[in-house]
Amino acid sequence: MKRDSSEQKIINSAEVLFAERGFESVSLRDVTGHAGVNVASVNYYFRSKEGLINAIFARHLIPVNEARLGRLKSARDEFSPAPIPVEIILNAFFQPLVDRVTSESLNERLFAKFMGRMMSRSPEHLPPEVIASFQPMFANFVEALIESCPHLTKKELLWRLNHSFGVMVQSLLHQENFVTLCQGEVDLLDLNATVASVTQFCVAGFLSDQKQSGKKPEPIEQKHDSRQGQLF
Repeated sequence: MKRDSSEQKIINSAEVLFAERGFESVSLRDVTGHAGVNVASVNYYFRSKEGLINAIFARHLIPVNEARLGRLKSARDEFSPAPIPVEIILNAFFQPLVDRVTSESLNERLFAKFMGRMMSRSPEHLPPEVIASFQPMFANFVEALIESCPHLTKKELLWRLNHSFGVMVQSLLHQENFVTLCQGEVDLLDLNATVASVTQFCVAGFLSDQKQSGKKPEPIEQKHDSRQGQLF
């Protein structure tokens, strides 16, 4: 369904500002000023800033998760009855993000940052329909990785998956800062090259056998903070 022009202006402006400054630093007045509409328009279409954020999340993340499941199913069909190679599994997870970025009219680098910010959002800040789209997707990817990494315990595998998510978020959000830090020794990667590099790095982590080191890392006891974490 085609959106009203004012509603679309609000969404477009919010995505630009959230990408540049983050969700917490942008006010509704910032969004409406950028969009050239009044604050009442946001209340009419979205009821609140949180409602606006939720609408944007659902707009992007639900299709991404559907595409991830589609890629994973295609890989299962191709490689069955053998396990899917880890590289193919991780690419099925990461590539839909790139496809989403390149399908949007927003500046590619800016929208990549926006997707990175969405990926790092804590679960309690996500709308129920987005969380519901993550749960079956996540379960299917974990199942595929367990089949492909029999040398890892499920706990080891889950932590490596978490680390892989973190690498992708870091690469989307802070690549420009890293290039500056390196003082010209590396150049910015385009999005497809970023996915290829991140995938190669993460595959090595999944294929390495922790038992080869002869010592497992000791768990760190700490209080659980429900505000921490990220849902991808």
